[in-house]
Amino acid sequence: MVERKAYFSIVTIGIITLISLSVLILLSPTRPVYDEIQFIANNTLFDELGLSKRFLVEMEGQSPGPLYQIIHYIFKPLTRYAFPQTDCVALDPDWV
Repeated sequence: MVERKAYFSIVTIGIITLISLSVLILLSPTRPVYDEIQFIANNTLFDELGLSKRFLVEMEGQSPGPLYQIIHYIFKPLTRYAFPQTDCVALDPDWV
């Protein structure tokens, strides 16, 4: 009985968290903020060069590797690199 209550609590917290993130994403700006401008520029570069040595060398303003570009490339047919759709892929509400 205790395990069932704990499971229910965990599922409830997960659902509330997902709903909260969805609401924050829907209320986020429809423009890039902070470092997203560089990330989008790197997405365009990724479209041109693919995952190549030249892309990795010419990537600017982004300290992590190309994971962001790979994930957004996969979802590009749905998002077209537009906002707030790209925030849904990144689960990145820009509400601050």
